[in-house]
Amino acid sequence: AAFAAEVRRVPMQVREPMMGEVRLQWWHDAIDGAAKGGSSGHPVADALGAAIRRRCHSDTGLLHTAVEARLFDLSRGLHADDAGLGTYLEATDGCIFELGLAICGLPVSEHRRNIAGASGRAYGLARALVRLPALLDKGGFPMPEDRLSEAQVTPETLVARPPTSETVRAVSSIAEILETSALRDLEIV
Repeated sequence: AAFAAEVRRVPMQVREPMMGEVRLQWWHDAIDGAAKGGSSGHPVADALGAAIRRRCHSDTGLLHTAVEARLFDLSRGLHADDAGLGTYLEATDGCIFELGLAICGLPVSEHRRNIAGASGRAYGLARALVRLPALLDKGGFPMPEDRLSEAQVTPETLVARPPTSETVRAVSSIAEILETSALRDLEIV
């Protein structure tokens, strides 16, 4: 959880995408070093390394996937549609849920991977709703481009104050994704 918070915070802390890329690359390097028993001096990276070595048999693939997915946040771009947003949420939050299964010693099956992915989508969307004002202030738009178009909202009008009725409709669209997609997936699995 601490690792997820650290990499999630990188795009919110930088103004220039290149600086974010440098910080995310540091995490890639720290993960590899920690898995081999190295120490970075960063308490979260070092604790993560201990967990990798004890519980994950030095498999760092999920951690690298979670870091790599955060590169999208640096672009301040929009996901094209619900599927693109879902893929992103599975790569960020879903990977963390799947890693939690490994840390608990549970063998990862396709069924458990589906549960982790659905949990990641639901958790990521809920976090986006809670943090929406901060995300919008930083230029992050957690909703797909097609939903913005459908609500007749541009990224520029989305951050306008006071919010317009179109903006409220677009934000409600995020809640609709959560209700109709991610939660339904959790019921199925």
